Amino acid sequence: MGRWEMIGAYVALLLTCCAGVFSLSLWSVVAGALSLGLIPLVANRAASLQQVGGISEPVVVVSHVLNSSAMASAAYIFGYVARWAWGL
Repeated sequence: MGRWEMIGAYVALLLTCCAGVFSLSLWSVVAGALSLGLIPLVANRAASLQQVGGISEPVVVVSHVLNSSAMASAAYIFGYVARWAWGL
């Protein structure tokens, strides 16, 4: 992952976490998951496919989608718990 991809992923997770802090709708989790899922797809996929080995590209894409969904959900829940812990 390049520097700009890491910054983009960090910003997407931070915004999803802030959505949890401010109790925005769950659509923010979907938006966070989509933006996290698009980051590796926009990057050069040829380099990542060589590292994976014999696994086909659709399996890698599904893996990215599931991983980004889990990370966005965890960021939203962390923001919601942080709001509760701070007493907001």
